[in-house]
Amino acid sequence: MKDNNAKYVLLGLLSHNPMTGYDIKKSVATRMSYFWDLSYGQIYPTLKDLEKNKLITKKVEQNEKGQNRKVYTITDAGTKELQEWLAKPARKEVHKYEFLLKLIFGDQADFELNLKHIEEFKARNQRILQTMKLFEENVKPILNQSEAHFYVLLTVLLGKSISKASVEWAEDALKLLREHSGGEVKT
Repeated sequence: MKDNNAKYVLLGLLSHNPMTGYDIKKSVATRMSYFWDLSYGQIYPTLKDLEKNKLITKKVEQNEKGQNRKVYTITDAGTKELQEWLAKPARKEVHKYEFLLKLIFGDQADFELNLKHIEEFKARNQRILQTMKLFEENVKPILNQSEAHFYVLLTVLLGKSISKASVEWAEDALKLLREHSGGEVKT
C-alpha cells in the first residue's frame, strides 16, 4: 500500500460502522476534509488490500434500488492493527498550502491577484469554520451516546480554531497588503 495512512483512515471509519466505498468517501469529505483527504483512487485499492490481508470483510448487499453494493466490515485482526497504529506516536504534521507558495512570491504577481488569493483563502476558511460550528452543534447533544462522539468533538474544535485563526490572519493580511500598496486598490 502506498499511502499507509489511508489504511488506518479506512480501518478507523469501519471500526464505527460497516460502510461502502462511497460511504467512506462521503465520510472523509464531510468529517475530515479540514485535515485529511482520500480519493476513490486511494480508497478502493486500499479496501482490496485490507480484504486480501483479512483486516476487513466484504459483503455484497442490494440497495433499495436493487443494485449491488459492497459493504465492508472490520475484522478482529483489523481492529488489532488499528489499535497498534493508534499506540504509535504520530508523525510531525505536514502543512502544504499552495496559496502560501504563491504568496511568498507575491512580488512577482499583480497586487490584485495577491488580494484575490488571500480573499479566496479567507472564504475557504470561513466555509470550513461554519462547517465546524455545525459539527460542534450537532455532536454536543449526542456526546453521551458514544465515546467516539467525544473524540470527533475534539477534532472539530481544532478544525474550528485553525479555520478561525486562518480567517483572522487573512483579514490582517488584506489590511496590511492594502496599507503596503498605499491604498491604491479598494475592494
